[in-house]
Amino acid sequence: MDTASIVPLITMIKAAINVADGLKNIEVKNALIAASEALQQQREQNLALREELLTLKTKLGIKENYVLDKSVYWLKNDTSQEQPFCPACMAKGLEVPMEPSNRTRPKESVVCPNKDCKNMSDPWGGHARSIEAYYAQENF
Repeated sequence: MDTASIVPLITMIKAAINVADGLKNIEVKNALIAASEALQQQREQNLALREELLTLKTKLGIKENYVLDKSVYWLKNDTSQEQPFCPACMAKGLEVPMEPSNRTRPKESVVCPNKDCKNMSDPWGGHARSIEAYYAQENF
């Protein structure tokens, strides 16, 4: 049941509660209140599930455009493997391109610029620098 069809049902139940009030039938009124509350819970659950589905579809779409190779992600159409992406950030649904850890030798090792991550990799087989050395660079 989608959200659009739940709202009219809640409205109808509220109208029925008003009728039950007029009739002074407490059992009908209580049943209608319980039904209204159950529908409201279903509506909230439906909205939460839709949000979760959207998040999962987004993450899946991200991963469909990339391939994991040499400990980092690459765009599928990047056959020369020039721009690696952080695998730790990808796992969180974030597309974060990694940066060279040594700006004078860009194909030695790469580091994630996301300061919450700080993942480091050496996809080309060069000599990886420590993460501390990378962040100690004066122009970072």
